[in-house]
Amino acid sequence: MATRASKTVMWFLLVGVCLSAVTAGCGPQGEDNAATDKAGKPRAASPLEDKPLSDYRIKLLETAFGAACALPVPAHRKDRGKAQERVVAACIKLEQPKRAIEYTDKILNWRQGACYADLAFFRAQQGCRGREVQDYLDKAVKVSSVSRDWSRDRIKAKVARVHALLGQDRKVAELASSLDKSELGKTAGMRASIGDDGAFNKHVSTLDALAKSGGLDIAANVGTSLVELYDRYYEDKRRRLLIAEHIEKNSDKVPVFMRLEQLLKMADIALGREDRAEALLLVNKAQQLYDGAEWPLRFGIPWKARLAAARFGVGDTERAKKDIDSTHAQFNEHRDNILNFDRAGVLRPIAEAYQSMGESAESLAVYKQAIKEGAVNPNARPRANDLSATCCSMALSGIEPDAELWDGITKIREDLCEPW
Repeated sequence: MATRASKTVMWFLLVGVCLSAVTAGCGPQGEDNAATDKAGKPRAASPLEDKPLSDYRIKLLETAFGAACALPVPAHRKDRGKAQERVVAACIKLEQPKRAIEYTDKILNWRQGACYADLAFFRAQQGCRGREVQDYLDKAVKVSSVSRDWSRDRIKAKVARVHALLGQDRKVAELASSLDKSELGKTAGMRASIGDDGAFNKHVSTLDALAKSGGLDIAANVGTSLVELYDRYYEDKRRRLLIAEHIEKNSDKVPVFMRLEQLLKMADIALGREDRAEALLLVNKAQQLYDGAEWPLRFGIPWKARLAAARFGVGDTERAKKDIDSTHAQFNEHRDNILNFDRAGVLRPIAEAYQSMGESAESLAVYKQAIKEGAVNPNARPRANDLSATCCSMALSGIEPDAELWDGITKIREDLCEPW
């Protein structure tokens, strides 16, 4: 349970960082603000409809969700909910809110509440206000009321993020009073600073104070918020460099893979500003961090693939293609040293990287390999998880299975039965 002092820190983080930033970016404060674009201009609400999507992508999403639903309850309720949430997240990324709602309604654990809150956030970003968004929030809160501890707080943090986007400061403050501080950075991380330049020093000092309070979750979420500040103030070089120093200072409190996530996100931010030189410096910094650590194969190979994709994105294409080829070769060489239920997960980032480089034939070949490796384990639980995850990955990457791959996918789906 949070102490009075920690609740004070929570309130300042949520209201002082998230709210002042969001409301400044969204115009006059109030319960029914219209959404705004990056220029601060009101954005018209969009109707609830799925964006046109290729038939094969729809079929992949359906297969992914069907594989997730094949996991029996109550024995595998956790795995089932996690896999279902992943499909909902893919639907939201592909702008399929109606499909996401349909799938969310079928989730049987606390992740249903998290998905409702994510849907509310997505629709609020699209300019939707009023009853629709509130209905999703009400459903999320209802699920949180019967959830336990950290899962309850995780849902409530997502709900607070939506209220912050809507400029509803009283509701954010109410939620802050009961949230564990380990969840706060996620709420503040919702574009913690899309406005209110005058509060910059307060934002940074509040995050520093929270980071000093200790804990991996806190440090990770503070890092997320700092990266959002980095995005907001990118054009202000002095502030950008100051934020980068704070990110670096916070980095010794988080594992290497979290630091890599931050650096690649920062590289994406720089690339979005057409600052390729800075983006390349950040990718190189991430590469040095990766090279200086020891990695088990199941973690090291996927990160190597992600770094290759990032390098391609910043324009170092020749090395990127060499790196992804060597990454795939590394998997093939050491395949037998990777547990069979890890192999598909190791291959998916390689396939995604190839597709990001425009190498669709190579990507399809690796996805075929991932589908095959995901079917090796005699138990249906890992097969269902891998089938669902790989179908999601293909849908997001835009890889259409050929007849051979569809046959393999269909057979695996049909064979999901005991033993689990």
